[in-house]
Amino acid sequence: MFLPWYSAYNTGIEEFDAQHKHLVDIINELYAIRHAESLQETVDGILSKLIDCLKHHFDSEENHLERLNYPELEKHKAEHQKLRKTIEMIQGFHSSGRWHLAADMFLELMKHWLIDHILNDDKEALTFNG
Repeated sequence: MFLPWYSAYNTGIEEFDAQHKHLVDIINELYAIRHAESLQETVDGILSKLIDCLKHHFDSEENHLERLNYPELEKHKAEHQKLRKTIEMIQGFHSSGRWHLAADMFLELMKHWLIDHILNDDKEALTFNG
């Protein structure tokens, strides 16, 4: 397993904890197949699934923070946008046929970004009560 889930990552909000766990599962799925013979097709599917999940998660999280009138909402959105831009760059490597590099870059990015984001941003933001 590339990225284990620890209870310390829980925010206390079931909806978002489930989304975070699902993202970790997809990351681990990509790690498990990153050297498969049919890597390009498999990575296509997993990257698409992960990007769809991230979009849904970011939309859900940002809507939740808007309802809370979270004062750091724009900063939180900017962090999401920064990740989107980095993913687009990695997709460029994948599209140009460098899928091994894209898979490895994506795994490292998500391993560090997701855990850091959950522990340092989401826990504070999602439990904000004005």
